[in-house]
Formats: sequence, C-alpha cells, structure tokens
Amino acid sequence: MRSNWEQGLLGLAFPPDFQLKQYFYVDYTDTSGNTVISRFRVTHNPDVADPSSEEIILTVVQPYEEHNGGQLEFGPRDGFLYIGMGDGGSFYDPLGNGQKPDRLVWDLAMSW
Repeated sequence: MRSNWEQGLLGLAFPPDFQLKQYFYVDYTDTSGNTVISRFRVTHNPDVADPSSEEIILTVVQPYEEHNGGQLEFGPRDGFLYIGMGDGGSFYDPLGNGQKPDRLVWDLAMSW
C-alpha cells in the first residue's frame, strides 16, 4: 500500500453480527493507487486478521493520488455497506466526478 498523499489504509468497517460472521471490510489503495475494497476473516484470535483470507470485492481506478475518500459504514436499517469513494479528482475536481452520481469515484452502497 502507498502512504503518500491521501493513500494507504483509508477505512475499516465491521458488519452487523461481527461476532458470528468473523470478517470485516477494509478500504485501501494498492501500489498502483487504485482503491480496493476487501473482506478479511479473523484468525482463531478475533483481534488478528488472516492476511491470506483477503477477498477483493471491488477495485476502482483512481485518476489522481488524492480525493480518494475511504469511509466505510453499514447502514443501520438496511445493512448495506456504504462506501465513500470521494471524487477521485485533484485540486478543484478537474474531471467533475463530484457532480456525476453514475461514477464509481463517488458514493455507492452494496449488500453482502
């Protein structure tokens, strides 16, 4: 993971009933600067993640190294995983992604 600009580990969320499910979600940037949403299982110790259990759910190409968002949160009523992707733009959002709700470098919600 890269850690310059607004990259690296960006978010983490535990699903409802984590005690039973024993997995959680992370939002991070990979070495190419893309946003990755992954699910990890815990080991026999619930405080330790199993790195070999990573399941990549979604990868989004980011056009710039900033404005990547990173918020992960489960909806209290619907149980969906909400992902704040940011606008993926540089200074002043030159691609206008913040105004294009059909772009993945905005916000989305998924159910798993």
